[in-house]
Amino acid sequence: MHVESIAEEFDVLLSQSLRRTSKLLVAINRGAEILAINWLTESARANKLLPTEEYILKDEEMEKRWDVTISEVLRKVKNETRGVFHGMSFFLSKGIVPEYAEMKAIIETGGGNVVSSPSKTAVNVFNDSTEKSIIALSKKQGFAACKADHIVDAVISRKFDLRD
Repeated sequence: MHVESIAEEFDVLLSQSLRRTSKLLVAINRGAEILAINWLTESARANKLLPTEEYILKDEEMEKRWDVTISEVLRKVKNETRGVFHGMSFFLSKGIVPEYAEMKAIIETGGGNVVSSPSKTAVNVFNDSTEKSIIALSKKQGFAACKADHIVDAVISRKFDLRD
């Protein structure tokens, strides 16, 4: 089955590289297998689904940049009792990147909840182009705040800490 929307359920993601796409981040949060495309072509050639272990996607450049392999990330996910955003609420500001629906899916598959208005009980997520002074002002007024990239990094590191 081909998945058109990241809101659809899936348990395998095929890719050529580990780019920080919304699909990859949702796949990580779901603990989906992330496989190289050749798994599909070789399975088709064998006329059966081949075991996936040998086809876990490897991308040395991205894994070096992230300082973790995708196998290690998925092992952490499988050992979690709750998602990285479990029990947390988030407000997404206008112009958020990834776009609102994608960021909402990333947060929700990580166990979080997206709320419709800013709140002191929610983490207010700003676009990465937002001036640091706006985020600092929000924090000074008692609002938890971060840039969207902080959410993305948390999915890969499996840690969400606003002190970073």
